[in-house]
Amino acid sequence: MGEKKLYLYLRDEDYGKRMLGSFSAKNNPSLRVELVTKSKDFWENRAGEPSENTMWLTDDKEGQKTDKGVENSLIILDEKTDFSIGRISFLQKSEGIYNDLLNVMDLAVPEADAAGFDLPGGVYVVFAPKGGGDEISYQMTQELSKEGSCLYVSMTEFPVFKGELNSGEFKHLGELFFRLGQKNYADVVREMTSEYDQAKRLPGIMHFRDLSDITGEDIQKFAKRISGETDFKNIVILCEKMEILLAIGDVCTRIILVADSDEIHTLYDRFNRYLRVEQKEYLLDITEQKEV
Repeated sequence: MGEKKLYLYLRDEDYGKRMLGSFSAKNNPSLRVELVTKSKDFWENRAGEPSENTMWLTDDKEGQKTDKGVENSLIILDEKTDFSIGRISFLQKSEGIYNDLLNVMDLAVPEADAAGFDLPGGVYVVFAPKGGGDEISYQMTQELSKEGSCLYVSMTEFPVFKGELNSGEFKHLGELFFRLGQKNYADVVREMTSEYDQAKRLPGIMHFRDLSDITGEDIQKFAKRISGETDFKNIVILCEKMEILLAIGDVCTRIILVADSDEIHTLYDRFNRYLRVEQKEYLLDITEQKEV
C-alpha cells in the first residue's frame, strides 16, 4: 500500500499541535503527518502538490472557497461525519477522528487501536460566555444521539430549547440539585427528562438567581452523578459562566468554546489565562474553538 501523507491545518494552532501529537503517537508506518500553521500556506501547497497518496485535513471552511487542489483529497472537520463528501465530525475524541481518517484514506486501523477504540461517549460542555450556544448545543445533541442515548442540560440564566415547551415544563433544573442526596438519582433524572427530537433534555432553571445559589461543589456532584449513574452515553451541557465550567471541568470529555468570529480568539486567550490562574490549564487539551 505504501506510505501516505497528511497535511494538517487547524485554525487553533495549539489544537493542531495537540492533534499532531495524538496522531504521531500512533506510530503508524503507513501515515506521515505534517502540521501547517498558516492558512495561506495550506491552500497554496494544496494547489501545488497533486498526489494520490496525499490528503489534507482542516477545519478552515472559509479558506475552502479558494481551494484549487485535487478533488477528493480534502477532508473537512465538521459537525457531522459524511465520508461521501469528505466530512469527519469533530464531536468525538481524537481517537475517533484518527480512525475516521484512516477509513477515508483507505488505511488499516492497527490492531491495538481497533481493539481499544470506542464510539464517542462522555460529557461535552459548550461554553458560550457571550451567549449564542443554543443552536450548536442542539446540533451536538442530535449528532451524538446517533452514537447512543444523549441528554441535554442548559445551565444558563435564559435557557432556550428548540421547538415548543412540553406540558411538564413546570419542573425545573433546581429540583435536581435539591435532590442530590437521594440514592436513586438516575430515577430522579429520568422522571425529569423530556423528548428533544432524537435526544432527551432536562428542564431549565425557574429563576436566574437559582444558578447563583448553587455551589460549585453541588454542580460538580451533579455532573458526576448524571454522567456516572444514568445510562446516557453522551451528555451535552451548555453554560455561560466560568464558575460552572470550572466546577464540571474535570468531568468533561471535551469543551467547545463558542463565540463569533470577531471575538473568539480574544476570548480564547482570556480563557487560557483564567485556566492557568486556576491551575487547570490541562483543560486546554480538551478545548477547541467554534465560531457561530
